[in-house]
Amino acid sequence: MPPTVRNGKLVNLLFWLEPVLALLAFNICIAAFVTEFTFLSGVAAVWKAPLRYLRLALNLTLPLVFLPVCCRLLQALINRRGKGLIGAPDWHLSLSPVKVWMVRPFQGIGLSLLFASRLLAVLQGYAGTPVSATEVLPTGYFQFGRFLVVTGLGILVSLLLSLVWALDDMGVRYRNDRTGEVRLMGRYLGVILPIGFGFFGFFNILADVPFFKALASVFQMVVTLYPPFCTLAVVHAFYLRRFGGHLLKCLRVGLTSPLKP
Repeated sequence: MPPTVRNGKLVNLLFWLEPVLALLAFNICIAAFVTEFTFLSGVAAVWKAPLRYLRLALNLTLPLVFLPVCCRLLQALINRRGKGLIGAPDWHLSLSPVKVWMVRPFQGIGLSLLFASRLLAVLQGYAGTPVSATEVLPTGYFQFGRFLVVTGLGILVSLLLSLVWALDDMGVRYRNDRTGEVRLMGRYLGVILPIGFGFFGFFNILADVPFFKALASVFQMVVTLYPPFCTLAVVHAFYLRRFGGHLLKCLRVGLTSPLKP
């Protein structure tokens, strides 16, 4: 049985990060001692892989501080007289290994690949020339322009996922008094569509690469992106445990004026 979030926060955090640490160690061992893996090779992988993980993990988790701002903006757009956001009075967040270790990390990976493929398609159309695989896949060394693009994309994906996950975990729903309609706000993103369209779009970008080589490249991208997105899912759950009540206040849940009969 996994430990609860309330008892022994550090122990709980390490428990939920076990897949991250295991995959990171596997990545380092393969890249450093066997063959090139996740676009790294040699002894340099011993420090490059953890550094890359920390950079991507911070890129995804630090935007959580802006989640209250996103909640205020959302309620300003949605809450109106006779319709708005409602929530469960006694919501309780339970951490599920399936959700934290499988569903949400792959949801994040699929969404990031989807956004990346759309961005590359726009740039390709603007430039009028096809984008080669060498321009898409990581190079193993620092490039400032690529760093800015990845950072901006990471912030966008992080804020979108964090907001949707928070609405889902807190049971926030959209209510329309006129029609009597009630919808779950946090379920709109889905799971299958971001993953499917994300991987399909990325394979299209790698159309000039042989299929098995493209498959290997996508697999290495997944191994690279899984640890930071799993970390985001874990940190988001701990963040919500502590600041969920504040987020509900930012969303002004249940404070919309009802329609007069």
